Amino acid sequence: MKLTRRSLLMALGASSIAIPALEIFQEGTARAGTAPLRLLFMYAGMSGGLDGTPGNVLQPSALGAAYPLTNALAPLGKQGVANKVSIVSGLTLPRDQSKPGGITVNWHQSSLGPLVSGKAVTSGDGRPQPKGQSGDQYAAAVLGTGSVFDSIHYRVQAVQRDGDEVRGVISYRNVGGNLQPNEPIVDAGQAFKQLAGAVKPQDPAQAAKAALTAARQKSALDAVVGKQALLGRLGKDDQLRLQQHFDELRKLELRLATPASAVCALPPAPVDNLTTVNSWTNENDRWPMHNSLIKTAFACDLTRVATLCVTEEQSFLSTRFITSDGGGTDCHQTSHGYNQRQFNEVIAWHVNIFADLVRQLGSTPDVDGRTLLDNTAVVYMFEGGAGFDPGENRQYSAHCGDNMAVLVAGRATGNAPGRHVAGSGVHPTSVLLTALHNVGVTIPQLGDISTTVPGIAL
Repeated sequence: MKLTRRSLLMALGASSIAIPALEIFQEGTARAGTAPLRLLFMYAGMSGGLDGTPGNVLQPSALGAAYPLTNALAPLGKQGVANKVSIVSGLTLPRDQSKPGGITVNWHQSSLGPLVSGKAVTSGDGRPQPKGQSGDQYAAAVLGTGSVFDSIHYRVQAVQRDGDEVRGVISYRNVGGNLQPNEPIVDAGQAFKQLAGAVKPQDPAQAAKAALTAARQKSALDAVVGKQALLGRLGKDDQLRLQQHFDELRKLELRLATPASAVCALPPAPVDNLTTVNSWTNENDRWPMHNSLIKTAFACDLTRVATLCVTEEQSFLSTRFITSDGGGTDCHQTSHGYNQRQFNEVIAWHVNIFADLVRQLGSTPDVDGRTLLDNTAVVYMFEGGAGFDPGENRQYSAHCGDNMAVLVAGRATGNAPGRHVAGSGVHPTSVLLTALHNVGVTIPQLGDISTTVPGIAL
């Protein structure tokens, strides 16, 4: 019997209705639009400026899309994420504590607090601790409901500076009017145990339901109209048109057949070597472990807020395994050593950690069919920029809040990923406030800062 076009259209209509309806039967998997939103805040204790040299190595030479990569930004290209990362430059951290989010002349002791909290240092030389709750904790209060941990906190650099000052802590929560630090976990093995203890084994009953659902999905398309028989009764043009339709439906089936838990797989338990030799504690082994654990925590919905401190303020981490010549100096000293190649390599090392994590998030499916990166705002701040240093009364200094740049990815880029955006002199915390708004944390201001960045706003 010849198949009429009326019969063809009826068959197409039946399959179009039947296959999307399978989403209703998929157990344990969020439907489109229900993936949780997340925030990842990262910090590097380095400025983008090198003493005696104009410009910030984190600032591309042109605005807009497809911005040219500097040597320090080269890892974005190598990791294949430049089109996912936006850079907001031309930001200003006021060197005046009377201004919103301002700091004192004493650079290293006061720069971190206003960056993470937006709150100005109010007296004395200042301390690394902020004067207000950090932005990630506002996100934890809104996004953390429903996850195991309201936030998690890791640090790559193991050894802190000697002395009684708190260093390498970038998250603070307000508890009854008192600020309490969220001490980051350094030991990746300890971080793994924390997450592993929260991952529940799959319920056999749920596994049976998932198997039944998969069986239904597998047979649904073939059973709707008898695909092969139908194709054999059509003309060439109609065969091509119908086959394209079936291909699209099969893609949908495959997506639905992958439950959300498929991406929730713990990596092998890491073994972190915390032996310190000459200010180096195997950081090149640790940062990939932390990146993997953050991705896992997001994929398993163990947390929706994470912070990663790569290096502490005024970092004295050795550069022996960071620079190509294995020089025996430290990260901070490269800012003042007038060696452009060495400085670029140190900044590129910091950028590469960010780029790797962006790549991982961007290649991991989320429960709504998008990626973890699509539903996560990633913000990466550096300690300073480049310009005039009033503390030392000299130009072209790494101890400067002028011309700062912040790297953003995912929802923190708004509707324009892969762009170099002019910050127009606003406070760096404006970038963090914008990212918070992009993930639904609609606080009117963060500390003293109420200005957002239109170029990355949703």
